[in-house]
Formats: sequence, C-alpha cells, structure tokens
Amino acid sequence: MVFLSETKLHSAATKSLIEKVLAGKEREFFGTYVDVRMSSGGAALLWLQDIQVMLLSKSSNHVDVEIDGGDDEPNSRFIGVYGWPETQNKLKTCELLRYLKPHSMQPWLIGGDLN
Repeated sequence: MVFLSETKLHSAATKSLIEKVLAGKEREFFGTYVDVRMSSGGAALLWLQDIQVMLLSKSSNHVDVEIDGGDDEPNSRFIGVYGWPETQNKLKTCELLRYLKPHSMQPWLIGGDLN
C-alpha cells in the first residue's frame, strides 16, 4: 500500500498520473482518492490487486480502510491523514483521530502528514 498526501491535484488528475506511472506493470493497482481543497491537500491511497481493502470513510483530511489479513492474520486498519495546516486548526487533526479510533478494535497504523 502507498499513501500520498498533499497531491495538490483533483482526484481525476491524480488517478491519471498514477496510471501513467504504473503503465505496463505486471500487477494492477487499485485506489481511492481525495480531491484538493483550493490549492492544498489532496490524497491517494493505492494498493495491489491481491490486497483486500474495504474503505471505511474518507474526507478532505483522511482515508480510513480495513485490510483483510486473510486466513492467517487478523484484519487491520490504516488511516492516511492530511492534517489541518493552519495553526488554529491543529487540534482538529487530534479530534479526527479520537473520533475514528473507537470505530474498530483492530490493530491500526496511521501515516501521512499530520502537520
């Protein structure tokens, strides 16, 4: 899995760019995209075709997914974050994570740009 934060691109442009970069690769990628806000933000979460991913939620500041561990491993969670860059909004990043955490008791990993 790969999480890209602050792409500064709309979803369609991000998807098109990623398709060009990955053209001709043997394995197919899937993904979910978050649009840019004015001139900042934007995100993409990409994964290989053989990884089973279920989108739980997303916003302009996060992508939350559940990853199927298969027969041998428990399911887990990944939350890709693009935190609020404005000083007066920094607490909103913490509030978002506090809100998302109780929705699952699975092991989880947070990545991205917490600002």
